[in-house]
Amino acid sequence: MLDGCDYVGECLANFFGITAPKYQFEINEFYRLQALEKEISHKQDLEMGGWNEQNRNNLINSDTILTNECK
Repeated sequence: MLDGCDYVGECLANFFGITAPKYQFEINEFYRLQALEKEISHKQDLEMGGWNEQNRNNLINSDTILTNECK
């Protein structure tokens, strides 16, 4: 009799979702957003191909080459 009640209790708990973590949907959404941000960051890294703010000032233009050669 006790085993029967235990079995029915487990079935009801599963049916009503009592055994599932309370905020599992939030946890899943967090992991999904983390993966999305990582993917976007990876795509941006591939697009930039080494360009960053430090390299921006190191560009050589033809004016500086001409003035340096004339001196």
